Amino acid sequence: MSYRIAIAGTGSMAGMHARAIQAQPDAELCAVAGHTRERLRKFAAEFNIPRAYDSLDDLISMRAADALVIATPNYLHASQAIQALQAGLHVLIERPLGLDLAQARAISGASQYSGALLMMAHVYRFDPQVIWLREQVLSGRLGPVLRSRSLALRTSGPMGGAWYKEKRHSGGGALAEAGLDALDTLRFILGNPNPVNVYARMEYGFSSSEVEDAADVLVQWEDGSVSTLGAAWHLPYAEAPLAFTEVYGRDGYGQIYPAFVQVRTENSLVREDPGIPMDDPHPSQELYNRQMAYFVQCIGLNYPPLPGVCEGELNQQILEAAYTSARTKQVGKLRVKT
Repeated sequence: MSYRIAIAGTGSMAGMHARAIQAQPDAELCAVAGHTRERLRKFAAEFNIPRAYDSLDDLISMRAADALVIATPNYLHASQAIQALQAGLHVLIERPLGLDLAQARAISGASQYSGALLMMAHVYRFDPQVIWLREQVLSGRLGPVLRSRSLALRTSGPMGGAWYKEKRHSGGGALAEAGLDALDTLRFILGNPNPVNVYARMEYGFSSSEVEDAADVLVQWEDGSVSTLGAAWHLPYAEAPLAFTEVYGRDGYGQIYPAFVQVRTENSLVREDPGIPMDDPHPSQELYNRQMAYFVQCIGLNYPPLPGVCEGELNQQILEAAYTSARTKQVGKLRVKT
């Protein structure tokens, strides 16, 4: 069976998803929706998409798709996801889930009511280096985790349009953009722990935007371990690739980009390199292809995808706690329903 998948959006991220859909033998890139007619026309021509709509309303009313990829600016995510879910379309949505926790919870409610599947597009979860380090951590090879760190550092600002600079359109700056990828990668590697405390400091004024240019976040997890997260847009130097993550355990250390572990033996420390190359560009098209293959597989099996709406909502909760902490200069305490 071939599944008809449409895309909302005509930017560079939508292009990555378009190529990923076309790489699937059991999926058809059937339609695209966008609000700028000339960009819509060019996008449809570039990817040979048979139907192009000026609005998502038209796409949905024509019953043109079985699933929808949402790759639009952040302020459109909630309304488009809820509309698609209410129409029974499965949804793959770019991060963040919404502008704030209220929107994330509204999407969660729509997903539960509709019965359609919703998957968060956190592409780093499909990177072999990330999967390998997660296996090392969860197998106990590094011992109990003590501390960890993830980075999302850029030197030339955000990937995307000028709307990122306005909080009502983006929901946040460096932390809500690349920082969210680093946060999700970190949680995935650690086994998706629940947070209990969040403390954050943010910097403004490096650019003309009204959102943060840089953020440092400390998260204490339910097992007592602590993680730090660094995100920035306008650094003169980025010390590591996006979503770089390192984990310190009682018995060893592990990291990605590049991937290796160093574990304690009876007489020495032994380093192991899995030989998994760094993708170039980072993240590569191949990761988007793997992500789409998984999404299509979940549709076929009617199996709830991971990361799903619960992961998106929890990541949004951590972001909101970080923004509140930075504003109040207080530690934010979280209660996560399990």
